[in-house]
Amino acid sequence: FDSYVGRSPEHRGRNARVPIPFTELVDQMWKFVISVYQNRPHRGLVRREHPGRTFTPNQMYAAAFEASAGIPLPLTEADYVGLMPAFSRTLRSDGIHLQNETYDSPALDQIRTHSGKVEVRQDPYDTDRAWVRHPQNDVWIDCTARSVRLSALPFGSTVSQRLAATAPADDPHAEWAQTFLDSETRRVKAEKITKRHTSTTNRDRRKQSPKEAKSTSRKRTKAATEKANRRRDELPRPAAVEPAPLAPVSPIRNHPDDYKVV
Repeated sequence: FDSYVGRSPEHRGRNARVPIPFTELVDQMWKFVISVYQNRPHRGLVRREHPGRTFTPNQMYAAAFEASAGIPLPLTEADYVGLMPAFSRTLRSDGIHLQNETYDSPALDQIRTHSGKVEVRQDPYDTDRAWVRHPQNDVWIDCTARSVRLSALPFGSTVSQRLAATAPADDPHAEWAQTFLDSETRRVKAEKITKRHTSTTNRDRRKQSPKEAKSTSRKRTKAATEKANRRRDELPRPAAVEPAPLAPVSPIRNHPDDYKVV
């Protein structure tokens, strides 16, 4: 399908520039789990009474439910919302502020003056909606994100597409600061390694013979020189510009035809 990357260029989608919304990807995953995964036999789902036969997750669930007492209860909308991650927020005049988004609904007008915080539930894979628990009757109020409401206005969807397609420009100052921090980090680490190596060498020098100590000293000097060369400034510096010498001034000669005051 479109925007599928594939293992090589010939296995990519028809149009690799068309992105897939994350919400649509989650919906497709749940459709696969419900229609394919739950109805496919698995090697780990076996029973002693039926050797050599594999079962699907739905078959194993039905067999386990029949083996033990229980009452099948369907999952209601309130139960589904109650399983989502919970947040505690204060109800404001423009709605609920949650993770850089504002959620509001006309049903919140009846509890707009409620003092204290209210319980909010949100699906982490779908940020278009949020549910607020009514403080009196515990009913979940469905609230819509402000960005979804603005997309219905004139030019709203166009502006959202332009913002999504616009990548932040690289800041040269941030890049220079990161480069400077990386160089300083390498320098500090190199100094720590040099001090540790020097202290270790001083301890080992007491146990070495004069010949071994001389060889170790040469190696240490060579290593220190190489590290000093690597720590030099790698950025090219402009050459010194010397001022150009001034042209010699020739004296003005008196022409014989010039008038002279006697």
